[in-house]
Amino acid sequence: MAGKGFANSIHGQYYPTHPEKVISKNNLLPAFKSKLEYKMMRYCDVTDAVVKWAYEPPFAIIPYYDKGAQKNRHYYVDFVLWVKDDKNNIKQVWVEIKPYDQTIPPKIHRVTESAVTAMKTYVTNQCKWKAARKFCNSHGFDFIVVTERELG
Repeated sequence: MAGKGFANSIHGQYYPTHPEKVISKNNLLPAFKSKLEYKMMRYCDVTDAVVKWAYEPPFAIIPYYDKGAQKNRHYYVDFVLWVKDDKNNIKQVWVEIKPYDQTIPPKIHRVTESAVTAMKTYVTNQCKWKAARKFCNSHGFDFIVVTERELG
C-alpha cells in the first residue's frame, strides 16, 4: 500500500472527535487529500499529547530554492501541532506528510520519464525540508516528515 496509489486514494472532510483542538480558517472542518493526511488528522485528534493542531495553516509557509526547477518557491507545511511533553511544556512541531518512497532517493535503472519525475520530486522535497529544518530550528520548533511507516 505504499506510493502514490496509497497516498492519493481518498479525500474528504475530517470530523474531529475533539473539535476544540483544531485550528482552522473560519471554523471550517479540515479537508484531507490522502489516507496519510486522514490518519494524521485522526492521530492529532485522539492523542492527548497533541493540545492543538492545524492543517495547512496560512502562517506555515517557508520560502526555499528548488534546485531541481532552479527557482525560488514557497513550501506550504501540511500540519502544525502544539504538543505537550511529560513535563507539560508545549512544543510546536511542523509536520510534512509524504509517502515513504518520496523520502528516499529513487532507484533508477534506466532513464524514463517516470524516473526523471521521481528524481525531481526527491530533489524538490529535500530542498523544502532543508529550508523547513533551518526555519524551524531558528524559531525553536521541531520539523518532522511523517510517512505511512509512522502512521501505519
